Amino acid sequence: MHDAASLSAREPGAGNGGRIARWCGAALLLAASVSTYWWTVAEGTLAAIDATAERWRSHGYAVGHGAPDVSGFPFSVRVTLASPQFVAPGLAWEWSADAAVLSIDLWRPRRIRFDLPGIHRWVLPTEIEKDVPIRHLLTISTPAASGALLLGGDGTVQDWSISASDAEVILPNGAVLYVGRASLSVERPAMASGRGQLGEDAVRFDGAAEAVVLPAARSAHALGTAGDVLGRQIDLVAAAGLIVRPEDLAEAPAAFLDGALAGRMLSRWRAAGGRIDVTSLRLATREVDCRAQGSIGVDLMNRPTGQLAAVLRGHDPLIDALVRTGRVRGEDGAVARVIFGLLVRPPPDGGPPVLEIPIVGADGVMLAGPVPLLALPTLAPP
Repeated sequence: MHDAASLSAREPGAGNGGRIARWCGAALLLAASVSTYWWTVAEGTLAAIDATAERWRSHGYAVGHGAPDVSGFPFSVRVTLASPQFVAPGLAWEWSADAAVLSIDLWRPRRIRFDLPGIHRWVLPTEIEKDVPIRHLLTISTPAASGALLLGGDGTVQDWSISASDAEVILPNGAVLYVGRASLSVERPAMASGRGQLGEDAVRFDGAAEAVVLPAARSAHALGTAGDVLGRQIDLVAAAGLIVRPEDLAEAPAAFLDGALAGRMLSRWRAAGGRIDVTSLRLATREVDCRAQGSIGVDLMNRPTGQLAAVLRGHDPLIDALVRTGRVRGEDGAVARVIFGLLVRPPPDGGPPVLEIPIVGADGVMLAGPVPLLALPTLAPP
């Protein structure tokens, strides 16, 4: 015979309460684990922000931002920094923005997404007067600027990307540059695809800007004079390739806003065998379409040097513009038309004739084949 306890234990539904209790306990344990992990990632992110700021400060930079606002529970950690600001040593340059937002998904903690909405302000020393740098304000306004960083196991950045749209850049002289869409991605040497042709350390880059409107020529800005040659509307500027010996360009973010530092950096890079292997370069406007690949470096005077193999459509309008603006003498333009006319050929896919020609930078001059086109600028004091 069975006792009452054993009979009641076999009654339908008698064990449901125990199972529900176990499920509830498991759910509570999972929730506690997720909560603990979220707070661990959040605290680690805040600690990393503090450590990064201290590292910049140790190099003489002033770094500031508002109190971090942490959100995103339970699936991501989102840190909003109000009014971030960097000031370079010696007031060489300053950057500030409305806000910076960092986001990390819990299932991929080494990938950091960032958003930089609103207005960015750069203060740059663009000229010297009586040995004193005169500082000017450059502002960039964009409704959408975002990107991502991928960290390696040692915490270093392995690759990163950024994109923006509808960016309006107000240059220090008041001229306006508009960029419809822009993007840039960089892969560090640890990536298998990011090695130089001879095994040197390199980073791979891929960038593009579309629907660009250059400043008017009357702005007396270098971009304005470029617009006088190419036309103000640039459909596409794109480049991809490898930067060889990138460690010697580690100071690039600061150096290109500080002439003396840039000169030293470029000299080290050149001495170490630094160069840019361009796998793809394209410039497209309404009348001109140029594609090229090759290698670029700097000479002893820190001027661009190297050689590109180019395929050009629309060379006649380009020569006309160079002559009209005085960048090429009339007689040189006439010679270029004759030589280029002998070299053009119809493309296999039809359309306007194309010109295949080497573009060489040497001794401060850019040559298309044997024809000198432009004087090349000094990028920084040698």
